[in-house]
Amino acid sequence: MNPISSPSELPEIATAAEVQQALSLSRREFRRITKGGRGPKRIILGTVIRYARKDVLAWIDENTHAGV
Repeated sequence: MNPISSPSELPEIATAAEVQQALSLSRREFRRITKGGRGPKRIILGTVIRYARKDVLAWIDENTHAGV
């Protein structure tokens, strides 16, 4: 897997590992977020879960707050 340094570099359809890398999240932290239903929309293909780049970017925009 090539290093992904930002969410905009994600492939159109990304694995959880690719999203974790792009967001600089540990596997545990990403699972905590997604298990609570607070993560980006998922694409479920049988037993496989993927994430659309557009949904990851939208989720980031929705969860970006101004200020300190």
